[in-house]
Amino acid sequence: MVVARNTMSRRQNPSEFLKQIIGKPVVVKLNSGIDYRGICEDFTDF
Repeated sequence: MVVARNTMSRRQNPSEFLKQIIGKPVVVKLNSGIDYRGICEDFTDF
């Protein structure tokens, strides 16, 4: 599995970032230390 690098080097709005990672492997790390790994399938607009 390839770990995504921080792609936020240039300013962009969060919705643009989320659209770019749909269909790609993601790791979500919670403050509690739990990691969730999977493929980003969709997100809810905010």
